[in-house]
Order: sequence, then structure tokens, then C-alpha cells
Amino acid sequence: MRGPTSWPAGRLRVDGRVGGMPEGHTIHAIAGRIEHAFGGTRPEVSSPQGRFAESAALLQGRELVSASAAGKHLTSSSPGTPSSTSTSA
Repeated sequence: MRGPTSWPAGRLRVDGRVGGMPEGHTIHAIAGRIEHAFGGTRPEVSSPQGRFAESAALLQGRELVSASAAGKHLTSSSPGTPSSTSTSA
């Protein structure tokens, strides 16, 4: 399995290749990989192009407790955040 820092730009499939719109099972698998790689840590969070700087600032320095999926929605939870962060694929 590839490490999170080597994920290619674009949409990552479970098999490690870049493809089109992921299906729900792919989002569930990626949630598991994120939780395994980052659960219990305080990952660096940024917005390289600045589009999500405000959201990144809310998450910066917070512990990632869990990552999960519901359909094609990827969510994560951290203590002290107002609600889960959700990303639609």
C-alpha cells in the first residue's frame, strides 16, 4: 500500500491508480486508510491554493479521531470541532 504522502494528485482508487468519480466502496476504503494512517495524530492541514484556508485553519493542530464514509461522503472527526468535516466525492 502506498503511504499518504505518495498519493497522486487526482482521484485515488483503492488499487492505487487515478481514475474518475469513485464509487461508495472506494470512499469507504479510503476512509479506512486515512484513519489507519492518521488516527490519533495531529496532521498538518493546509490549503495550498487558499480556497479552503479558513477550513484548514479550523482543523490545524487538532487530533484526527476517526474517518468514516456514508455513501460518497467522507467525514472525519476531531475533538473541539463544531461538527464533522465532510467532503463529497
